Amino acid sequence: TTPLFEDAELFTEQEWDTRKAFALSNVATRRVLVSDDGRVTGINTNILLPEGDSMAPMEVAAATHALVEQMQQDYPQFEMHTVGSILINESFFQHATSGFAKLLAIGIVLLLVSSALILRSVSAAFSIGVLMFSATAVSLGVTGWLGWPITAPSSTSSVIIMAVAVASTVHMIASFLKRLATGATRSQAVQSAMAHNFKPIALTAVTTAIGFL
Repeated sequence: TTPLFEDAELFTEQEWDTRKAFALSNVATRRVLVSDDGRVTGINTNILLPEGDSMAPMEVAAATHALVEQMQQDYPQFEMHTVGSILINESFFQHATSGFAKLLAIGIVLLLVSSALILRSVSAAFSIGVLMFSATAVSLGVTGWLGWPITAPSSTSSVIIMAVAVASTVHMIASFLKRLATGATRSQAVQSAMAHNFKPIALTAVTTAIGFL
């Protein structure tokens, strides 16, 4: 096994034709690294990323874009494109972070306002907000404490945690307020809400967590 193209500037026209014919006929290259007509080819690169460095894919993607840009300037007669799992993760991360904070803030405000209107209680909406932020902070803190990297896909876990926390809290508070309306004391209302909602909420949280493993 020898390189197909090495010291190409020294090739004669016959050597070029021989290698071109091989590349267009061999199953290892035809329609894998080169098109049928030989006008399109690809460069396949294997990247070994360091473990525990969540920003390594972003650095590789940035270096790739810089290299392709330089090559495009050096060889303007060619059209160059990049593709691969690292670049897909980079694109996902950029789209997830661009405007994500603004949209998340708007969503949280709308959620708390709608909770206050539905439950007819500002304090209930405040409790939902406290639990929602606490659950997210604890989960991200435990993730960092365990040394797990936060990647582009896993960065959306905070939204999922907030959704589960809000759904569980709304059920608990609704049951609590319903018991208060029947004349029960706050202690009795809390006990009744816990008795009726603890198992369903726990089951929902556990099955949701298992689904994302």
